[in-house]
Amino acid sequence: MAEFFDALVQRVRHWSILDQLYRIRWILVGFAALILIAIPWGLRAEERGLENATREALTEAGISADSIAFSGRSGTITATMTNAELRKANAVVADVSGVRTFEFVLLKPARPQTPSTTMTPPATVAPAPGAPSIVPSAPVRAAMLHAAVGDSRLELSGTLPTSGLLADVTRVGNALYGPNLRNTMIVDNRVAPEASLRNADEVLTALPMISYGTLHLDDSGATIDVTVETEVVALALTQRLEDLLGPDVPVTGTIAVSAGSLPELDVAIADGQALRVSGAVNNESLQAAIRGAVQDATGNETADSLVVDPLAMETYETLRAPRLLKFVTGARDSILQIDGHDLQGSMVEGETWPMGAANLTPPVWNLNRVLAAMVAGDPSTHLTVTVDSPRLESGEADLELSYRRVESIELSLMRAGVEPNRMTVGVGDGLGSSLRFRLASADDLE
Repeated sequence: MAEFFDALVQRVRHWSILDQLYRIRWILVGFAALILIAIPWGLRAEERGLENATREALTEAGISADSIAFSGRSGTITATMTNAELRKANAVVADVSGVRTFEFVLLKPARPQTPSTTMTPPATVAPAPGAPSIVPSAPVRAAMLHAAVGDSRLELSGTLPTSGLLADVTRVGNALYGPNLRNTMIVDNRVAPEASLRNADEVLTALPMISYGTLHLDDSGATIDVTVETEVVALALTQRLEDLLGPDVPVTGTIAVSAGSLPELDVAIADGQALRVSGAVNNESLQAAIRGAVQDATGNETADSLVVDPLAMETYETLRAPRLLKFVTGARDSILQIDGHDLQGSMVEGETWPMGAANLTPPVWNLNRVLAAMVAGDPSTHLTVTVDSPRLESGEADLELSYRRVESIELSLMRAGVEPNRMTVGVGDGLGSSLRFRLASADDLE
């Protein structure tokens, strides 16, 4: 046998590449056929796994489905269920690992058969001459979305026509309010899609302009009952909603202007110790959240002079302060200051940058996402970010690395939705690895 293989190897050495390919053509065809069979088999195996996992999750929740079918990671569930069961099923399927999008096709329950009886038909009355004829039709419910802002949180409720729209609205809500989002929306493919919900996810980006109140979208258009901080914000909010909803969707309701004062906050941490925590915020829950973020950063409770002033308005800047502190305090030294709508802060050393690299660390990446949401929430603001230069061994500034870090910041902000004309990112005059940011009115920065 060994002599046979040695002779075969000697013969193959004298073949050209084309000869070799030609002689093993059927082997290559076999391999290609196996690959063509294996790929769809693998995809179908994944789909079957998602179908089984979805059915098991629904069964555990006490919900039965007539059929479950997946195309890739998008599922269609056909079932007969009540609205309460539909709400529960939405939450169950959303938690199944691997499911990207899904929709429910709801079947009407079968009507019970009743024995036929013979009875005298009721008398009918002819319509008066000229009266319009009435043709009964099956009622169709309209989709709707209700957003309530206040007490440092956003609550979303309503019925949407597709799981894709629900996912988009949820994504924006999470980006704007993070853990302060309460979401009870459901998907029902039986509802009629409304023009007012066509850009529902983009409409939500206007919510940070609201101090508190409600925004409702349904078949009648958009209805608002909100309080904002100034008349300028009221006019900007009206214009923003009209631009996002389009000329065919009416905007009605009331916009009140608050008579309160603007809030203040000043937090400084150095080497894991709180140097100062002071200011005035609107409510106790926001005060507790800010204190908790400082305590998480320092590891112990800190004496502070942060007070609750009911007359201090609840602004989007103070609402986001606890989340900003979570990322900013990952650095060795950090500062976060809020004076009304003027927000600024800094991160020095620590987890700001990897040593000698320009890629973003998780705290800076998450900080950029929060800042991007704040820029989206107020069309009058402008974001400025400054990156200091690290030292070379010679003691001079490493400008090449600084400019690469600037490019990383710009790219991450644009990916998060910040338009280039609404931000300025550049290299500062200092030496080190610090990063400074400021979010203020474009007029104040001129």
